[in-house]
Amino acid sequence: MMSTRSQFAARIALVPLGLAFAVAALAHAASGSVPGMLESVQPLRSSLNANELTELADGRFRREMNQAAGSAGVLPELSPDLVELAREAYAVDPLEVSTLRTIALNAVQQGADDRGRQLMRLAAQISKRDELVNLWLAQDYARSGDVGPMTASFDHALRTSARAREVAMKPVVDALASAESHVPLGDLLARRPEWEGAFWREFARNPVALANAAKFFATTKITMDRVPAEDRQLLYANLKATRQFDTLASLAALDPEARQGAEGLAAGGFVTADEGNPLAWTLHSRGTYVASVRGDPRVLEIDARPGSFGLAADRIVPGGGSFRLSIAMAEPVPENATLELAAACPGEEATALGEISLGPGERTGEGTISAAGCDYASLQLLFSVDQGRRDALIRVARIALSSR
Repeated sequence: MMSTRSQFAARIALVPLGLAFAVAALAHAASGSVPGMLESVQPLRSSLNANELTELADGRFRREMNQAAGSAGVLPELSPDLVELAREAYAVDPLEVSTLRTIALNAVQQGADDRGRQLMRLAAQISKRDELVNLWLAQDYARSGDVGPMTASFDHALRTSARAREVAMKPVVDALASAESHVPLGDLLARRPEWEGAFWREFARNPVALANAAKFFATTKITMDRVPAEDRQLLYANLKATRQFDTLASLAALDPEARQGAEGLAAGGFVTADEGNPLAWTLHSRGTYVASVRGDPRVLEIDARPGSFGLAADRIVPGGGSFRLSIAMAEPVPENATLELAAACPGEEATALGEISLGPGERTGEGTISAAGCDYASLQLLFSVDQGRRDALIRVARIALSSR
């Protein structure tokens, strides 16, 4: 049987899963900064000083990373010529971090793991600012279950290098595909690291995170207000766009801002999604019309030009049965406009469930919608304005639904 320590090591290793790809990508990203003129002096490298020889070795290292691209998520094997060059540089300056890193990686690739690990740790003692060293050590410490050193190395890499954050965040967030990564990653975030903002920016748009968001927040007990408002809105919008409505609803239940507007929304008022509730109304505007919520009491206004039409607002509501849907205007529908409140079962091809249509001069409408076959239903407020010279201002006072 696997020992408790081995089980823990296996679990914690999932946090920096994929960092080998990040290391390769980081070297690839940095390769463009190496002066090309150094290649021309390689035949004369015996005449180079310590700095020039080190720069030549590091430039060659990054070019080899660039050529291999690390596309398989594995660092390419270093060429014999590069290894020889690195050893020459090491003989001149044995405390140069980039040289130590190159020799260490070669040692690991040749099966001398202990020697490679020793050199990598020495490099980290000399400088905490080499992203490649820090990310490699984070992965190595994770394999052995050494949580403290792993966290420190990972934190050093992300805290000291914006470039490291760019290439490392995706594989870190991708690790959420395994539920075993949720607790250790939550523990890292509990420290409120400087790179937390970069994590949430990736989380809000990452398909793996979207698919595992409900489990992640439930397991870690991280509160939704830890997610910056802008990233939270993007997270909700992406969950809605990908029709992950169960997750959307579960996160809304954890969000204090979402709960604040729930009462007004249930009464038929116009609470909007950009105020924090992902199950509230999302407003839509185009070049020929603008939808907005104004006044007290709040009214949904559609300010539209002649000939315009389209979707002004929509929201997701729980399905699973029948409900009574009603709409009331603040003012009668303008003489040159029509309004429609439609309900549909969302999917690859939405299934219409029913609609309420209001014509010129009408003020109210209601109907029964059957959503027994849908876990969630989509409500859409659509309008149309006649061609001509007159704009239309359509003002809606309330849209309410109640279970039957």
